[in-house]
Amino acid sequence: MQINYLAVVVAAVAGFLLGWGWYTVFGKAWMAGLGKKKEECDKAMPIAPMVIAGVACLVMAYMLAGLMGHLANVTIRGGIISAFFVWIGFVLTTVATNHAFEGIKPVVTAIDAGHWLAVLILMERSLAPSASRIECAGRAAHRSIEITRWRRITALA
Repeated sequence: MQINYLAVVVAAVAGFLLGWGWYTVFGKAWMAGLGKKKEECDKAMPIAPMVIAGVACLVMAYMLAGLMGHLANVTIRGGIISAFFVWIGFVLTTVATNHAFEGIKPVVTAIDAGHWLAVLILMERSLAPSASRIECAGRAAHRSIEITRWRRITALA
């Protein structure tokens, strides 16, 4: 499968921006769960975490696109299932383990892990237009093969 690099970049940007919206909505509960005051979080954000987050989203989108292709399940449904399994098998388990050892409250774990589930599903949806074209092309090729077989069978009769 050819990876659509433009779709990967779009998925990465969408995932990155979703984080901004997610923590805008859940920011108060997240800060309370960490025991932080708003004033502590109002400082200017250092650039390094933003760069790391952007690169991480790009890698995640690329890996999700590759995973969907290698599983030969390049459909919208297959993408959502892949995103969910990646989340539950790798993201949720890692976040929950790290937060447990760090003594972080479960509400923070729920917010952080929920964010990554939303990111993975959004990335899959961003990758889906190219996936649905591949799915349609695959169906068309399958129909063409079936028509050819049918013609051979009817020609023999």
